[in-house]
Amino acid sequence: MTALLQSTYDETVIAVSDSGKWEQELLHFKFTMPAGIEKLDVNFDGNSWRKLTLQQGTGSWHFQTTVSTALRSDTNKTNQSPQSLARPFYRVKLGIRTEIRIPAIDADGDFIKCRIAEYVEGGYIAIHPPPNVEVSENCSVYINASESEKYTDDSWIGVPVSVRDYNKEKITYGKDDSIPGKFSLSATTVQMHLADQKRGK
Repeated sequence: MTALLQSTYDETVIAVSDSGKWEQELLHFKFTMPAGIEKLDVNFDGNSWRKLTLQQGTGSWHFQTTVSTALRSDTNKTNQSPQSLARPFYRVKLGIRTEIRIPAIDADGDFIKCRIAEYVEGGYIAIHPPPNVEVSENCSVYINASESEKYTDDSWIGVPVSVRDYNKEKITYGKDDSIPGKFSLSATTVQMHLADQKRGK
């Protein structure tokens, strides 16, 4: 699927930082679902724009989601995955526990829960998770940038966060009955950089 996305996508720049030497882009892609297929996994891999200093591996980024044509009985439409928008990177203070809230909304009115992305969903940075990072269900990310865990001034880490939606009432989703709050209807992964800096900078 990576090759297909590379042949059909287009990008729009939505934010630029001259001082930080980065830009944030919004990527759009399209493809035709094969006949007779109700669900299809979509994967896209790319390279990190910044070297990660506390995680092993290649540091490459991984996007994964599932496209489904199944209809929900409550809306009579396909499910809309939760939308979230994290900044390209965040700065946290060395030696301090920091909370970062990831904004997320769901057009279907479903519950949204977050967790740290694991296994294939999170790619290489999930295989080599950053130290002292927790992700709560309310989509808060907590980082304890402790020097005892080898955090230093200008350390860089990558954090993969899985954002999932859960129906509030019992519905039929495609051929399946979905019990409220038990199984997620869909999942998308937010991946972001964090940089440490000394207090007072």
